[in-house]
Amino acid sequence: AEVNHPQWAKAIEIIYPKARDMVNKPRYWSTAFPLAVVSLCVAPREYFLRHWMPLVESMLSKLKVRCP
Repeated sequence: AEVNHPQWAKAIEIIYPKARDMVNKPRYWSTAFPLAVVSLCVAPREYFLRHWMPLVESMLSKLKVRCP
């Protein structure tokens, strides 16, 4: 119920796009990726459902497990 508060939803709508844009910059990836994931996890349900799959698809190549 807390994540559906209008001010919280507005904050997530500001934080997530900035974090998503920073994910594409190698210098910020290690900080921006967790921020983007956490901001989606605490976002309202509808916002999460709209944005989680595009984030995963865009990061799939970076998230692949590399075998030694």
